[in-house]
Amino acid sequence: MNVHQRNYVQARALMGVLQDELRRRTLPLDVQVDAGTITEDEWADAYERLEEELGLGEARRLRLEARTALIEWGRSRLDALWPQFAHLFADGSEAMVRRVFETPRAADRLAEMLLRLDGGC
Repeated sequence: MNVHQRNYVQARALMGVLQDELRRRTLPLDVQVDAGTITEDEWADAYERLEEELGLGEARRLRLEARTALIEWGRSRLDALWPQFAHLFADGSEAMVRRVFETPRAADRLAEMLLRLDGGC
């Protein structure tokens, strides 16, 4: 596992821990909304404060930064390996493969795939 893969795994794990803690802490708020003792606006304000208190915004930023670096590493591997392996793909495949790296909605799935690569390759 290389530094980009490790950083993404760590950032993703931190997000998971913080999101679990946020869910745990918002459960009483959910009960209060259901009981009518607080409004949905009050719930939203409390939720926002909890996100800030837990540092979720910073954790999201770190995960995005780590994912971006991982994808850039993957793109560099593609650049390095394509000349050697292009013959295994149909004509036009390179453009399709490169588009995956440019598609924002594919970024999480692409990052998960890049975690499976040998980090030293």
